[in-house]
Amino acid sequence: MTSGRGVAVARSPLRRGALWAFAPAGLLLALGYDALLAAFDRGRVSIVAPLNATGSLWTILLAALLIGRREMIGRRAIAAGLLIVAGGALIVAQR
Repeated sequence: MTSGRGVAVARSPLRRGALWAFAPAGLLLALGYDALLAAFDRGRVSIVAPLNATGSLWTILLAALLIGRREMIGRRAIAAGLLIVAGGALIVAQR
């Protein structure tokens, strides 16, 4: 198969096992975006947006808990996490 520019592009067939592996993640992602849009609709953007930005912090923490030693957290990640938590605390304190 070609991509239209004369470059061959290999395509692999969709495996049924892959669908069952990725379907729950896709469903949870859709529910998460629905919850985010509901939060933007009901809350103030100045509060919802910074709290939404803490997603990377939760990703790092869950990766460290679930994956264990294979996902080490360095000093920079700890410093970034502390800044995220401090920012969230400032937002809550100003309410």
